[in-house]
Amino acid sequence: MDKLEWIIFVKDDTIVIPENLRYMVAPLDYRDDYYLGHPIILWGQTYNVARSGYVISRGALAKIVKMFNTTEKCIAGGKYWKKEDYYLGKHLSSLGIHPSDTRDQYLRGTFHGYSLQNLLWGVIRPDNYFTHAVYPTKGECCSPISVTFSISEPDKMHMLNYLLYHLHVFDGKGKFGNVPIKMHTSEDNVWKIALQEEFNITHLSDISSDAYYEIWHSKYLEPGQLRIAKNYRMTPDALNCLLANYKAGNKSTFNCTSKTVVDSTKI
Repeated sequence: MDKLEWIIFVKDDTIVIPENLRYMVAPLDYRDDYYLGHPIILWGQTYNVARSGYVISRGALAKIVKMFNTTEKCIAGGKYWKKEDYYLGKHLSSLGIHPSDTRDQYLRGTFHGYSLQNLLWGVIRPDNYFTHAVYPTKGECCSPISVTFSISEPDKMHMLNYLLYHLHVFDGKGKFGNVPIKMHTSEDNVWKIALQEEFNITHLSDISSDAYYEIWHSKYLEPGQLRIAKNYRMTPDALNCLLANYKAGNKSTFNCTSKTVVDSTKI
């Protein structure tokens, strides 16, 4: 116990942010008596709720250990320890140690016995956790320096751990997205490369941008009408037919046929 400065008690379904706890206790002397958490008053007794987690200093722990320094004292004082948070608060109170106000400067809570989702969306049924709170929160529920949250589902525990310790938000000046990409091909030639890659067309010199649009339109915007096979490759004859129709002002493609590796297909 001599090496301990602060002791936190939490349930299995509670997530703790130790960095925020260190921040909270940094100005406090662990040799003094501190009892931190979310305190309520019930049956005339003030105590910190277990589902929110609670923290005691070495000074407070030493007094509890001294109070129950024999087996007989432990048995007598711990008869109803199934409600351990209530009875711990009761015994600490008898020693003059009471819960501290752990709200931040804007009166927002830092120890939470409910999930963050429920707290933020306000879908909690009011109970003595709120109605009997010794230090009620005002305005927003949760402080940005919160220490604990209750998490009922294991997968959400992993999700919050990822968001807290693995996801990085870059809020400074960034390089990516602010520097234009170097274009090795001019914009005027991009469509020619697309023709070559998509349609297996290599004789590009006599194809205008408008003609290219017609070819592209004929393949991609009317697939049901054209019934083009998946492994379709436009042959030179079919391309020449399309170009001839385009130059003649005839936008129809039904009189152009093309042989594919599968069968004859109208385009």
